[in-house]
Amino acid sequence: MFRRTTSAAALVVSMIVLLLGCTANPPVDTAAVERPAVDVPAHAMSMERKSTELAEGFPFQVPVFDAIVTGTQVVTPGSVWGYDLEAAEPVDLVSEWYRLAYAGANWVLDREERLSGADSQGVVLYLFKGAGAQSIITVRELGEDASSVSGTVGLGAGLGDTF
Repeated sequence: MFRRTTSAAALVVSMIVLLLGCTANPPVDTAAVERPAVDVPAHAMSMERKSTELAEGFPFQVPVFDAIVTGTQVVTPGSVWGYDLEAAEPVDLVSEWYRLAYAGANWVLDREERLSGADSQGVVLYLFKGAGAQSIITVRELGEDASSVSGTVGLGAGLGDTF
């Protein structure tokens, strides 16, 4: 009987210590704290620019950051396109814009990778929509307040099948 009472008392004491520890140091969501406020419409590339500056047939519904277009390509006609941009905004702002803009267009962020090599600081976003639409957005630091974007969009074809 003494052992049961001691065990029960030890269990109660350990539960109280755990609960006090949790309330003393609540977890901090660092991702939410570090993300900048972004005005999605203000940074969206216009439909006119998409149709004239991006590769032929690029789907106008796919969000693209409003920046200088440095390259475009049709990887697979009618289903996979690529583009490169240079933005005068930092990586955190541009990558957050892509997270929010794609979410607003009903895309799902599958995963995110941080680039932290000597030559490349940035973020890679892997997104999908439904069963056949995929997008990979790579945002790299070009300087303190500038970034480059490489985007690939595939509709109806797996990007893994293409590259």
